[in-house]
Amino acid sequence: MKQMKIPIQFPESGVSERRFPSTFLVGLLSASLLVLAAVAGHASSATWNLSPSNGIWYSASNWTPATVPNTISDTATFGVSNITTLSYAPGGLLSDLGTFAFTSDASPYTINFANNLYPAMIGVGVMNDSGILQAFSIPPSGEFRDVNETNNMVSFINSATTGILTQWTVKGSATGAYRPGELFFNDTATAASATIIVNPGGSDIGGEDGDGFGGILDFRDSSTADHATITVTGGAAGADYGSPPDAYFTDTATAANATITMTGGTISLGNGGILEFYSNSTAASATITNQAGAVEGGRPGKTFFWDTATAGNATIIANAGTDGTSGGLVSFYGNATGGTARFELFGNGTLDISFSLAPGVTVGSVEGDGLVVLAGHALTVGSNNLSSTFSGVIQDSEFESGGALAKVGSGTLTLSGANTYTGGTTVNAGVLLAVNGSGSATGTGVVSVNTGTLGGSGIIAGAVIIGGGAGAILAPGIGNPTQVTLTLRRRLTLQAGAKYIYGFKAKTNQSRADLVIAKGVTINGATIALRGRTQGTLTPGMILTVISNTSANPISGTFSNLADGAIVTVNGNNLQASYTGGDGNDLTLTVVP
Repeated sequence: MKQMKIPIQFPESGVSERRFPSTFLVGLLSASLLVLAAVAGHASSATWNLSPSNGIWYSASNWTPATVPNTISDTATFGVSNITTLSYAPGGLLSDLGTFAFTSDASPYTINFANNLYPAMIGVGVMNDSGILQAFSIPPSGEFRDVNETNNMVSFINSATTGILTQWTVKGSATGAYRPGELFFNDTATAASATIIVNPGGSDIGGEDGDGFGGILDFRDSSTADHATITVTGGAAGADYGSPPDAYFTDTATAANATITMTGGTISLGNGGILEFYSNSTAASATITNQAGAVEGGRPGKTFFWDTATAGNATIIANAGTDGTSGGLVSFYGNATGGTARFELFGNGTLDISFSLAPGVTVGSVEGDGLVVLAGHALTVGSNNLSSTFSGVIQDSEFESGGALAKVGSGTLTLSGANTYTGGTTVNAGVLLAVNGSGSATGTGVVSVNTGTLGGSGIIAGAVIIGGGAGAILAPGIGNPTQVTLTLRRRLTLQAGAKYIYGFKAKTNQSRADLVIAKGVTINGATIALRGRTQGTLTPGMILTVISNTSANPISGTFSNLADGAIVTVNGNNLQASYTGGDGNDLTLTVVP
């Protein structure tokens, strides 16, 4: 018999899986057979009465015919009724249901499941033709439990669906003495367009039993969140021994096109909502938002990617905290991948790849003004070919240095912040623009452009090497209608195959031109492309500075298509190159007759 995996969340220690042995399930199933045998004689499909005697699901007199829908082949139908709040659905220990069917004239119902389900299975799902919202609630266990025992579970199986216009509330326990509610999606079941709310546990700070366990939402096998709207709600539990509300995706489950929000803790040390992807699951095309802690010290909403899970093509947001609150957090562990996902980070909202394995994590794009923590790993940006601007800080961690950044894809990554990572920057495709006003856009390490373009009006602290592959370009003014200056604090090396694109505008005795300032220049057979526009006849003697060399040493080498002393003609104006111009070691173009 297949083992049942029950994830248990422990504060600050991640998730462990407690596997219940087949003997446990055999005993459980044996107990269920006794229960089902007791109801088999009167369990079948039925319709909830217009005027039932009470709201108890298992009272046969409330149904027509007078029988309780209580097995996986049964359909419970709901139309107009004077009592629309039901309790103990679908009927108690190990009893199941095939279909909840709401007719076109059905009243709005609130259906509360029993609190000792172990679990209850739904085989077909919900058929809601009413055109109005139908609400379902999964309570925590009603029994005093050890933490090693099961949660109070409702499970969609086969290809069952929540249906449209349904709301599912998964409740946490009041204290740690009781297990929370849990909603499962197994096989190819789908959350369709449902609204799902996962509640936190209650707070019993200092109490004998500790804080409560947050509710759990669990997608397994090849199930899907489809177009569901999911909120994992942070709360007060967590300051003692409680656990956060949690949503899991495991196996090959997918978040599909869901909208998922994790809110923050509401007291100091209170848990925020958590979303976790395990095994080969994927965030697919979901929109995932991690909110900040609701109060100072409250833990934020968090999203974790483990094992070989992937962020897919999702949009993942980590929002800023205010007034001292912690910002949303997204973390990668092991061999989890970022796919082509778009990451939007704001304020102290953080993307952390510190716990990923070599060579690091590739993501679609990064934007906003938040934080990226690399530790000693490499973040590769650009796999979705989008252009984005990141004005936050990319940094190593407190415990590990050597983090690196790589640019891939056809888009443009613009860095406008003062970044501090130390492991270097590589451009393998697209455009990397440094437009920072202070610090270094690319940290302290070497910048290597293998294929693609480096440009911008900012400051780069490390040595810059252009070349090593066809199509390596240095172009300060790329994409900028005005002329700009790119400042390099270390040596610039232009290798064979590299190209420097120099843009300028000039008329009579006035000019505006791109400029690279570097502390030392080596040119090993690279080429230069003059992208200049002139108006009329330029004044002889006017000088355009192409590269300003702040080193005391002369420029080493020349461009293969621009020898020292060579004259080039632009719109009838003659410009003569000098590698000893300016203060004696700059590359200049001087207008000559």
